Amino acid sequence: KNSSIGNNCIIKGSVSNSIVIDNSIIEKDSVVEYSVIGSNVYFKGRIYAKSNVFSMMKGKKIKIQKLGAVIADNVKAKNVIVKAGCKIWPNKKISNKTISKDLG
Repeated sequence: KNSSIGNNCIIKGSVSNSIVIDNSIIEKDSVVEYSVIGSNVYFKGRIYAKSNVFSMMKGKKIKIQKLGAVIADNVKAKNVIVKAGCKIWPNKKISNKTISKDLG
């Protein structure tokens, strides 16, 4: 719903108000809200958006009206919950965790 989905993506879960870039997989029963998912990402889990989220941008804390998370290219995330406002940098492999801060 209200999302932009790239080429060769497989979306089995729920994606709303988000961008999913090429060759990514959102697994069954996953939820992605107000998020940006990079290319070649495998995601099985949940990202719920919150209003008035604070995130760091170029060393400054900024307030964003509504945000889920940002997951960079080549991330493999299985059985995760990603808290609103979190960023996960490229090439991370994560499983069975709740992510409540940026993973750089």
